[in-house]
Amino acid sequence: MCRFSIVVPVYQAEKYLEECICSILKQEKESWELILVDDGASDGSPEICDRYAGKYPQIKVLHQQNTGPLLARCRGFEKAKGTYLLSLDADDRLSEQALKRLDETLDQEDADILIFGYQRLDEDCKKKKQGYRLKNELYEGGQKTELFLELWEKNSFNLVWNKVFRTDFVRQRLRVPEELKKVKTGDDAVIVTPLLLQANKIRTISEILYEYRTVPESISRSFNRQKGQDVLLY
Repeated sequence: MCRFSIVVPVYQAEKYLEECICSILKQEKESWELILVDDGASDGSPEICDRYAGKYPQIKVLHQQNTGPLLARCRGFEKAKGTYLLSLDADDRLSEQALKRLDETLDQEDADILIFGYQRLDEDCKKKKQGYRLKNELYEGGQKTELFLELWEKNSFNLVWNKVFRTDFVRQRLRVPEELKKVKTGDDAVIVTPLLLQANKIRTISEILYEYRTVPESISRSFNRQKGQDVLLY
């Protein structure tokens, strides 16, 4: 069993996918697996996935017909062998110290969820935009309300990619209702909301460990009426 399972749903991501994968290959912490879920992409993404999986044994590829990011991510979670789950969007990057820093923190505090900061970048990753940094805190019981309010105000409550989840906690607590499996946007909320509410311990750290690329055409970067309805459905 490895320490971290990193799940990346892949759909029409050939422009940025290699950069995403390389950000994981550069990690100092070596106890990880990368699960690339090819969600029926019709561009060059499947070939990129297979090429890297053929070269690096820690990288695994799941090919499937298009189901949307929610079920693609959940399938990756089901196949994960790591103690902790980490999710990454195919057009984003992990900072080089991310896994090392997360590993050190989890050694000190075995939380159900660990939340870290992120930096927004423009499409070319040359210009920094607004980021988000948290306090170094442990939240339990009623203390979680304070954290939830902060995350909601900073538009970070529903983000799945700046959070690490204990794998056995996810498998015990995450149940996706059948009627929500068709959700195409707002999918992070379906995963994150029940886990945050059910977590006994949530740890936050101040480090910026995730680089979030602002890509206008990306489904995960857009917000529309349907996405709002998806969140309200839950």
